[in-house]
Amino acid sequence: TPEASAKWRKATGMVSAVNNWRISKADSPNSPRMQAAVGDAASSYELSAAFKSLKLNGEGKADVRELQPAIERIMGSTPDVDVSAALRATGTPAPDARITEAEFTAMVHHLQASRGAGAGGKAAGGSDRPGALNTSKTGSSGALLKVHGTHGGTHSFAEEEKAAFARYISGALSGDADLVHHLPIDSSTLDLFEKVADGIVLCKFVNYAVPDTIDERAINRRGKLNLYQVTENLNLAINAAKAIGCHIVNIDASDIYQGTPHLVLGMVWQVVKIALLSHVNLTEHPQLVVLLEQEEDLSKLMKLPPERVLLRWLNWHLEQAGRAERVNNFGKDVSDSVVYTVLLNRIAPFHAGATLDALSEENLEKRAQSVVRTADAIGGVSFSITAEDIVAGNEKLNMAFVAALFNVHPGLDIVTERQAATMLEEARQVDHSVADPPMSEDESREERAFRMWMNSLGLDKYITNLFDDTRDSVAILQCMDRLKPGLVHWGRVSSRPRTVYETAENGNYTVELGKSPTEGFGLSLVGIQGKDLADGNRKYILAVIWQLMRFHILNFISLTISGAGGAGASAVLSPAGAAVASMPA
Repeated sequence: TPEASAKWRKATGMVSAVNNWRISKADSPNSPRMQAAVGDAASSYELSAAFKSLKLNGEGKADVRELQPAIERIMGSTPDVDVSAALRATGTPAPDARITEAEFTAMVHHLQASRGAGAGGKAAGGSDRPGALNTSKTGSSGALLKVHGTHGGTHSFAEEEKAAFARYISGALSGDADLVHHLPIDSSTLDLFEKVADGIVLCKFVNYAVPDTIDERAINRRGKLNLYQVTENLNLAINAAKAIGCHIVNIDASDIYQGTPHLVLGMVWQVVKIALLSHVNLTEHPQLVVLLEQEEDLSKLMKLPPERVLLRWLNWHLEQAGRAERVNNFGKDVSDSVVYTVLLNRIAPFHAGATLDALSEENLEKRAQSVVRTADAIGGVSFSITAEDIVAGNEKLNMAFVAALFNVHPGLDIVTERQAATMLEEARQVDHSVADPPMSEDESREERAFRMWMNSLGLDKYITNLFDDTRDSVAILQCMDRLKPGLVHWGRVSSRPRTVYETAENGNYTVELGKSPTEGFGLSLVGIQGKDLADGNRKYILAVIWQLMRFHILNFISLTISGAGGAGASAVLSPAGAAVASMPA
């Protein structure tokens, strides 16, 4: 019930700070109100912890005469603080009364505001002492906000990144009937943190990045959600994000529900990156074969991360345009907008009116504004940035912008798909280390399922191609070690094999552990040798990983049945079947 949810939330201190974060469009990143909002986000747990450190009665109330230690924990030494006045200002009764946690929070906010810092803001005089909770602005652009914890911890997030992600999510998920009350997200305020708090937007966004990652019937999205349903959604989104390759470390449902800025933005950025870069590959754009350098093997190009492919793509267009500039990063090298101006002149359709006139403009911001206008005129560029973002050289936003430009207009028409296919086949004949031709639809579905399972285990290496990334057997051995901690003797493993012999030795050890019924998993690996894994044999790699995944699932079900009192499979399957049957279509 809502009453039970509220009681549970109060008992655990999980109080959402985002409800108090609303600010107007007129508020600048360094305004007192914005700083107060950021301070509130960081201080919700700090205030709760300070209050709970006091001696509370059976109703969870504290004696107002004993508040000084908790106040000092939040604000530092406070000889000039008039607690009685603060209590009267917040409507608290007589000075010998007891107050609740909510009344204590209101009183501390009043005290901080009276000292000229706003709720949760910096104390008068700009003190940065570890005992104070402060927010501050750094950088000449005023876009980087720092959140200072009471114990000296400092986290920062960029206002422009928050705004760009909000715009991107609003555009990507627009039209979804389940999100009519969530979208659009106001990019000028802290609305993003509030809109993702119930997990629905995050689940939908993960599915946008990698379709069908989450069965949407499992998302709680009907009516007003209670805290338990919200937590289910958030855990579902976090686990799905791990499965598609996000590195989620020390982030749980309460962090997102509470709206911790740097953790929320960190997770959102990874999903944004996957959504934009997933199309930068030779499978979807075989024309990328033109990026092969002289004497370079195709396998090397195929193994490049998407970010490096985009840099090559930019440099290829610069070379084709006869320019001397070259790009090595998405920050300083593109901040003068020269590269963007040349690129848009080459890839933009005629109706966008792209020209090189901006190169004669000496003012960098005006030149960047010309780039933004041209990108808007192209249409379909899913990730938008501002002129200030370009000039500031924000690498995240610039990389996302370049990826969006590539996805809509790669400008590789110089090579037809048939010519590209011929070039790829010729390269395969020369370079035998290149993977086999594209998989069938059924093989691709299997590969994706097994790859996502491996990534959900939190391996050291993100698996982008199941067959290429498991040839050295290191990833498979890590899976085995996750399923049976301590099983793998890493002294026998070449973590970075440099020869075919070391790679084959890793494969032999993998097969050995897989077959062993006592020390390993007792898998059926008839006719499979280490060399088969090293050669990237699809059939054998799928056989090994499928059996490991089956072992994992059956072991989980076995543990669940044990927890149900050993009542048998029906203890698990009957409730599951009933739950599936009751789900909306």
